[in-house]
Amino acid sequence: MSRGLDPRVALGPALAPGAATAVLEALDRLRPVVRVEPNASEPVALAAAGLYSLLMRVHAHTSLEGDASLGPNPWGVARLYELPDRLATSQPTAASGPVQDLIIGVGPGAAGADLWIGGADWTARVGRVPQPAGGSSSLGLQAAAVFAAAEALKESLKAQMIHVPLGDELVWNLWDYRNQPAPETGAAQCFLDHVVFFGSGSVGSSAIGLLATQQNVTGRASVVDPDTFDPERNPYRYPAATGAETGAKAGWTAGLLRAAGWDATAYRTEVAAWVRSQEGPGVGGAVVSSVDTVSGRLQVADALATTTLSVGVSGMALHIQREHCFDDWACPYCEFVSAATPLSQAQVHSQMTGLTVERILQLYLGDELLSAEDVARAVGAGKLHPDRVPELIDRRLDDLIQRIYAQAVVGGQADPGVVTAVSTPFVSWMGGLLIVAELVKSAMGATLVDRRVDLELSGLPLGAVSRRSRDQSGHCTCHSPHRQRWATRLYGGDRTL
Repeated sequence: MSRGLDPRVALGPALAPGAATAVLEALDRLRPVVRVEPNASEPVALAAAGLYSLLMRVHAHTSLEGDASLGPNPWGVARLYELPDRLATSQPTAASGPVQDLIIGVGPGAAGADLWIGGADWTARVGRVPQPAGGSSSLGLQAAAVFAAAEALKESLKAQMIHVPLGDELVWNLWDYRNQPAPETGAAQCFLDHVVFFGSGSVGSSAIGLLATQQNVTGRASVVDPDTFDPERNPYRYPAATGAETGAKAGWTAGLLRAAGWDATAYRTEVAAWVRSQEGPGVGGAVVSSVDTVSGRLQVADALATTTLSVGVSGMALHIQREHCFDDWACPYCEFVSAATPLSQAQVHSQMTGLTVERILQLYLGDELLSAEDVARAVGAGKLHPDRVPELIDRRLDDLIQRIYAQAVVGGQADPGVVTAVSTPFVSWMGGLLIVAELVKSAMGATLVDRRVDLELSGLPLGAVSRRSRDQSGHCTCHSPHRQRWATRLYGGDRTL
């Protein structure tokens, strides 16, 4: 357990640590119980493991009932009953005692539940009555686990956050993202020639952890991420983590893939550095982008990949978007285009952090890390709570800029500065699921998403996809004639992929 503030929450600058007490107590008054049906199959057991991992990082009293054999999994346990001990260091200290149980049945044979999850290879089912469960893959069941974890958060914070409750039943699928069962597809052995993961944070590591559970899928992968694992906070936000991870995130996640039979290589570097190190421009395989900075998205666009699967997260909302190199739809950078000059952007960041414009430019252009003096200045300006100081020294400027990422925002109606942001690891898990679903479909030769799926996990899925056109201002990198010539040289003139 981290010293100082509870690692499950982040506070607006106007709040003292005690202001989050009511939120934390509400989380811990609910005791989620994951109840697994007897003789559960491996996909059902994996879904129960995923659900437990999502819940116990948010609700301190989460418990697990039942046991079954597990297939390959990112936590490295052979049986379900071993999981609570393996994840114990990622469980927060309770702020209050439990007063209400929420029993979630996994599989139709789990008796006496308040909520059941089920599904099949691609279909997720959640309801107030037992739900059928089957198939050879846990992807649909894992999606159901996400919706159940979201429901637990809604139940505990229903008086404090805007949300849409489940109702009686939800059916949704990862094949075409409609609110209906997916078609039967079978489970052929699949090989992915080369997948490049740009980013292995909460979303990227979730995708890799879930990919490692798919016994019919192997391949070759490169994992690119310059960051190191933060044992004080990352375990509460990374569902695939056990809490024992240290060192480079890319090394950890590439190791998960190698353990699952992949040929995986870790690159502890920025996206741009990896792109420059390649023999020539373009990435022929699939690129998965889960980087969470604007500069990182620009670097991803510069990779000139045949296909990019971009995941974006804001609060409890997320999306996945399929992008191709210079077709008529949005590229990885289009939605981040700004007509503002770098100086005006630096002025905005100066106001957000309390640092001078000159120091902001130095941090960005000089690729420097935050010093103790930088962090102290942010505290003195009222932009950062003092308890956050140790975790930000020698980190990036982007880590200081206040963003709500994979968190539920509670409060703020009367005063926008007075909010508590609660960690929601199930948002990252769903982002990972969307990535894995698209990668598996790609390996199968099936149609990928056309072109974007948006989900708001404080509500319910709409069962629809959408398209975003290219940036119309002409400022995006995809309008560069030089880059367009390279795209044509690499992939031909087809702009209708």
